[in-house]
Amino acid sequence: MIARYKEIIFGFGLGFGMWLVDAAMHVQIGAYATSGAASFIKELFYPGPAQLFFRMLFLAMATFFGLILWRSHQQQRQARTLEETVRRLDRRMTPPIMLILGYSRVLVTDPMLMADSSTRDLLEGIYQNALQLQRLTKEALAAEAGETMVVSSPEQVCAGKPTSVSRALR
Repeated sequence: MIARYKEIIFGFGLGFGMWLVDAAMHVQIGAYATSGAASFIKELFYPGPAQLFFRMLFLAMATFFGLILWRSHQQQRQARTLEETVRRLDRRMTPPIMLILGYSRVLVTDPMLMADSSTRDLLEGIYQNALQLQRLTKEALAAEAGETMVVSSPEQVCAGKPTSVSRALR
């Protein structure tokens, strides 16, 4: 729990530290005729109304800043988790996509497997969808890296491969 909310705890600790410094400052400037540990303890636990107000304000502000810092770090942790999830998804999707692209190209270009037009249309759809999945994963990775990658045609994604199954038949 401490590790999870460390920023808030740090803010509260900072506010309490400011409380201690303010009490020591009041003792040093001569707010009390007697000096020593007794006057410091009295100033620390029984301050006047104005000092109590300002010390509570210090404590509240430092805790509030700790809360803001905690929320910011929480969003960064969530972004890192999402980024890692996208990377794992890409690593798991790339091999099947490449196999689908290769198998569909082989099915169409192999002269021994002359398919009718409806089978070619189905293979065309499979090939185009695999290209689209590949393009989407590349775009997601490029966006994750902070790059802007514009893919306007399947040739850019799949260099050297036919853009459609019907072109492979030609």
